Amino acid sequence: MISASKLYRLSICPGSEALPQVTREDDPVSREGTVIHEYLANAFGGVETEPLALVPFDYRDRCAAIDLDALDLPYKNTFVETAFAYRPDTEQSRIVGNRILRKYKLTPGEIGCTADMYHIVKPQQVRIVEVKTGQNVGPAYDNLQLRMQALCIAKAHQLTEPVRAEIAYLQSDGSWEFDKTEFTQAALPEIADQIREIVAAVHLEQTRPLSPNVVEGSHCKYCPAFAHCPAKRSLAVAMATELALPTITDLVRREDAGRIYERLKSYDEIAERVKKVIYEMAREEAIPLPSGKSLMEVAQTRETVDGAIALEVLQTKYGSAVACKAVQPTTSKAALDRVLGKESKSALALIDAAGGINRKTYLMVKER
Repeated sequence: MISASKLYRLSICPGSEALPQVTREDDPVSREGTVIHEYLANAFGGVETEPLALVPFDYRDRCAAIDLDALDLPYKNTFVETAFAYRPDTEQSRIVGNRILRKYKLTPGEIGCTADMYHIVKPQQVRIVEVKTGQNVGPAYDNLQLRMQALCIAKAHQLTEPVRAEIAYLQSDGSWEFDKTEFTQAALPEIADQIREIVAAVHLEQTRPLSPNVVEGSHCKYCPAFAHCPAKRSLAVAMATELALPTITDLVRREDAGRIYERLKSYDEIAERVKKVIYEMAREEAIPLPSGKSLMEVAQTRETVDGAIALEVLQTKYGSAVACKAVQPTTSKAALDRVLGKESKSALALIDAAGGINRKTYLMVKER
């Protein structure tokens, strides 16, 4: 399904949408971004519960540090995670719902778009805030995701004033950096034409009798079709056959050091791409290794200690002085080991029995 978040990739490689898609949400970076977006949606969406209390414990400090006031959004009158259905052929837009987790209910000919947050500044004018927790995505005015949001909102609300829009980049200390722009009414037909051209290119690739044409580049990094891309599969075969790596003698010659260094950097990038392809294969079925082991997807469980429960348990058994040393707003197995020594195992058992051990299981590919 074509959506606003895919437009940049599809503008370069429309053929990627014609390939099988594999979307994984279990990597830490994606998980943190999802949690932060959920926290912001709760903070500005008017939920009755304290938003920070809804954040998973591991991400609570990160979210608590976020400067919400700097976003300059009304806390109860902001549209959060609003989904739109847009028809490129008729340029019609409609609101599908809020916080539907991108489960669009689209009719034939429609494509999806979700706006992080926007609010009505004054009659006939809105301000969009698109939150980014990772790398810079380029100038706001040229950002296809933001451009489609402006078009959908303007059409759905029948706006006559320019659409104010900005990309808000969250910094490590909780502050923000903003890239602000404005889309005039005159810019909207241009955006509509741009989207229509991308959709037409995708449909052309989807109807090709053979493998679609693909274009490699930086957009490949997060492409859900990576594992099924013909260019990546060819690369994996080439890597398995011969890499033409430099010899040890080359590595120690000063006059070649710069050239070799640049080559090695390219090898690292290629290796990471090929590894991703192989990992996707291993997730589908275990891959036997020459060493006798197998590369496969395994479940790995991580345990964290609930600080509030641990404090209560330790106060009862060891007294407040010991408990306060072991629990420092949050606690861990290491902290209990430092304070209690040999007693930490029995203390952990008591905390676990009280429901104070949080277990999270992650899927990862490992040799076994």
